[in-house]
Amino acid sequence: MSEFMASNNLSLANIPEYGPSFISPINVGFPDLTLISTTIFNYIKNWGILDMESHSDHKYIYFNIVIEDLPEADFFFKSKYGQKKFINYLKKHLKIWKLKLKKITNSLYLNTFIQDLVELVKTAAFKTLKKKPKKSAHKFSFWNEDLRKSRNKVSKLFKIYMHNKAINSNVDTVQRSGCDYRKARAEYKKLLLFTKRKAWEVYCLNYNERFGNLFKLIFNKLKSNSSIGVNPNNNPNNSIQDKITFIMDSFFPGQSPGEELNYSPILGPIDPLVLPDLEIVFNGLKGGKAPGLDRIDYRMWRAVYDLDKIFMLDLCNLCFHFNYFPKCLRNARIFFLLKS
Repeated sequence: MSEFMASNNLSLANIPEYGPSFISPINVGFPDLTLISTTIFNYIKNWGILDMESHSDHKYIYFNIVIEDLPEADFFFKSKYGQKKFINYLKKHLKIWKLKLKKITNSLYLNTFIQDLVELVKTAAFKTLKKKPKKSAHKFSFWNEDLRKSRNKVSKLFKIYMHNKAINSNVDTVQRSGCDYRKARAEYKKLLLFTKRKAWEVYCLNYNERFGNLFKLIFNKLKSNSSIGVNPNNNPNNSIQDKITFIMDSFFPGQSPGEELNYSPILGPIDPLVLPDLEIVFNGLKGGKAPGLDRIDYRMWRAVYDLDKIFMLDLCNLCFHFNYFPKCLRNARIFFLLKS
């Protein structure tokens, strides 16, 4: 199941502490799973199990999808103008946020804190900044009809396999249905990797924008010194092309769809960040360029940083302290530390 969820970009919304979702006279269990796409997982609210009679031994499951505050996809904020109003709005709430930051004791509270902070910045942007229509943008898309059919086939065979196990079918039937499921799952994963690779190749071949840090890095046009934190075989003479090739071969499947992704970076001890470290990060951010669904661009984060640099420093150091990158940023595809 974990492999199926990973290959389909799904997250599990169940909360085990709420008790079993299946209760019969002879057994109880948790067979009812609520699987949600990770792109909207943060908008799932109030998941729970109803304490009422149903027509089977399975309990009713309920949840809400809160989407009222999702920004439209056809605009971005004109963050170059109205900065004073934007900062003044944030100033009103900064004191209480600094108190909340000091009370964080684990990664769960840290994730909630950053999620609420992003919501605050979004609210400030919507209330103080003007909007500009968004023109056509480059998109990387790989999903197609063949993948959908293959995924549905895997889901169907999995249900048959689990049903045979639940009703205690004979061993041959269970093994045969299990083999069919695992074979279909392997074929689906290969097709998924192959399709992603082909889609990425087409995207790269048609990408003709001659600007940005990626373009400058490849063609040695960066004015500042930049390094890639990957060193294949610990060879100090590796070129940028060697490092990028190693990264691509590790994180993307090769020409053979059966290749495994086996890159495992080794991290040493990490010292706390200091203000000069954050200055390097924020000075490297360019104006504009809205990142993702949050619509928070570089100028907005720069304004938050300039408003209280120690606050942002303590927040970033908490991430390193708990060795945790907030789940809310990963699921919502909000690229802050990874921008440009």
